[in-house]
Amino acid sequence: MEKIKQTRKVIFPIVQAGKKYHISAMAYSEQNYYASLEYPHTAEAECIAENGIYFNRDSVKLELDNAHSAVTLSSEPVFSSEVTFDTQKYSYGVTIYIPENRAMMGVGDHHIPEGLSSDGLTWTFEPQMTGDFRNNNNGWLESGNNYSAWAEVKALIIYDDITWSVGIAKTPEFNYLYN
Repeated sequence: MEKIKQTRKVIFPIVQAGKKYHISAMAYSEQNYYASLEYPHTAEAECIAENGIYFNRDSVKLELDNAHSAVTLSSEPVFSSEVTFDTQKYSYGVTIYIPENRAMMGVGDHHIPEGLSSDGLTWTFEPQMTGDFRNNNNGWLESGNNYSAWAEVKALIIYDDITWSVGIAKTPEFNYLYN
């Protein structure tokens, strides 16, 4: 944040030259974010990229196993230029839509780190996800109900001393049965 304050610029590394992008940003202190004490400062802009790093999204697939318990990145993204990854190269998450509350619940690999494979290409989220929901459900999920869900994977890239979380693939929606 200090660098942004000094330069008054943010360079978005994962863009394709000539494409139009709509960008929004939120800024808040970490302490106030977790305590929900303040609303973030927001800014929005539209711009056309002059240059950048990109990858072919059609060549990257996130596959869900038949048991709906694990996802695997079938191929890694090939970027147009060399990128520097964070210590953990990819981050995974599952989101469940709850229509009665018009809300979403989710878990990520930071909740279930033991589910990550040694090569970082597979993440097993069940049965830990359901166990976590049983402990922290707040009554939102009803036992025996099916809910729409999907999984996503993001690449964690370091560019200009900033860690970027870049969405690279998402599964089709699937039914999550909460029992």
